[in-house]
Amino acid sequence: MLAETGGSSSSTYLAMGGAAVLAVGAAVLFSSQRRRATASGGRHSR
Repeated sequence: MLAETGGSSSSTYLAMGGAAVLAVGAAVLFSSQRRRATASGGRHSR
């Protein structure tokens, strides 16, 4: 048997929610960087 860690069943939902927020944030950051690079004429045009 596995040892009791003290984690409740709600911690699973909390972890899944945190992962979802992280994924959405990464997608927004990626799309904004991509849109800015496309609008300014290339990836390395600072």
